[in-house]
Amino acid sequence: MPNNENQSVFNSLKNDKETLSKFITTLSEMIKTDPEHKKFIDDFLAFMNLYNQYPEGVSVFFERYSELLKNHPDSHNMTLDEFMEAHPEVWEDAASGITAAAKDENQLSLFEVTEIESDARTLTHLTLPTTALTNFLKQFMNNPTRIESPRKGRITVEEHYLTKDTIITYKGEGAEYTIGVERVKELFAKRVQNGAKIFNFLLQKLNEQNYQENTEFLLSELIEAGIYSSPDTAYRGLKTVLDKLMRIHVEGKVTTYQGRKKKEVANTKAAVVAARTVTYNKCVAILPPILRSSAPYITILPRWGYALQSENAYILLDYIYYLARQNTDKIRERGYFTISLDTVRQHIGLPSPDEVKADHKSEYSKLIIKPIEDAITAIEDRQEGDELKITPMYNPDYKNIHEYLDGYIEIRINGEAFKYMEQRAIKEEAQKTKARRIEEKKQEKNASKKESTSE
Repeated sequence: MPNNENQSVFNSLKNDKETLSKFITTLSEMIKTDPEHKKFIDDFLAFMNLYNQYPEGVSVFFERYSELLKNHPDSHNMTLDEFMEAHPEVWEDAASGITAAAKDENQLSLFEVTEIESDARTLTHLTLPTTALTNFLKQFMNNPTRIESPRKGRITVEEHYLTKDTIITYKGEGAEYTIGVERVKELFAKRVQNGAKIFNFLLQKLNEQNYQENTEFLLSELIEAGIYSSPDTAYRGLKTVLDKLMRIHVEGKVTTYQGRKKKEVANTKAAVVAARTVTYNKCVAILPPILRSSAPYITILPRWGYALQSENAYILLDYIYYLARQNTDKIRERGYFTISLDTVRQHIGLPSPDEVKADHKSEYSKLIIKPIEDAITAIEDRQEGDELKITPMYNPDYKNIHEYLDGYIEIRINGEAFKYMEQRAIKEEAQKTKARRIEEKKQEKNASKKESTSE
């Protein structure tokens, strides 16, 4: 690992981003001057990318590793894998802190953040920082008046008794968010046109620009992506969406771990877009820490999705890939996963059967069935190639809307995206095996110590 001069930089590395930057620069220079350490450095730089998102867990690793280097010179020339095998007790403390910090509605194992970003560079897909919060905000913008979750009690909606603002509470595994929405009846009486697309575009740029406070892009990029058709519509449409996002405030707490110590980290209340500057040429948007630092995993999305004309189709496409990332094992084993039709109805904001209150199939078809089938058709007609195959599965002789909604859609993912999901599943399985092996070695080591003590 580093020589004595570089070691002093390493030892000083805690939560100081300036020091972090110097450290990474130092390692980069070492690659040029000291090829012997290139493998370790490459691995370690990937590990360092986790630092901005999970500083507490990574800091544990820094501290314990620094201590070991003083007493174990053999560690200097190890690859990261070799080091973890030799010193599982250090890895366990750091891994538990980082992996626990990555828990949300769904979770990824330790190295998946950097691995996904690396793998996705070869894809013709967007890479989006993702949490249950980002997924919820897109769902909200698609239909602000009808917010549901497949899990009862996860989302509650209230009205503030003084301001009349809408207060939405989201409770997931390891996270709880409160979303306040101003001037609901005026600004959010209906869908935010292109709201989900613009929000995804901001997340895309946030990821590309390494989670900086200021997210910048040219308006011509929105036109090239297919979101808008002209500079004028891009300018007016973007301003409208960003101004509405400035009226949505989010605060919350996320459970993290330092070593084995459980800790709740509170995020200060902030607007989804804290500030913005929009000209006919360029946009600069400031995104809050709750979005910049609380996105534990990456999802992919086909670039052609931006050009979908149907908002329902776009939000369904986004949701399909959000769930696909959580079902990589099923995709790897059988090539597909499923989503219930009632969950589709809820996510794209269609009325419930009780809201329709119709006596004839035609009314249910108009308000529930047709919008679902139109969204599916729009995706399959617009996609490039045959990456997605979406097949509704239900009893064609259904007697009522409830029987229809008891069905599901089968999602088959092919080509490049399938290979990507397959790799994610393989790596996750390998990581679980490695973690299990490390734990077994630790137990063997502890048992050996007890035997020697008893003697």
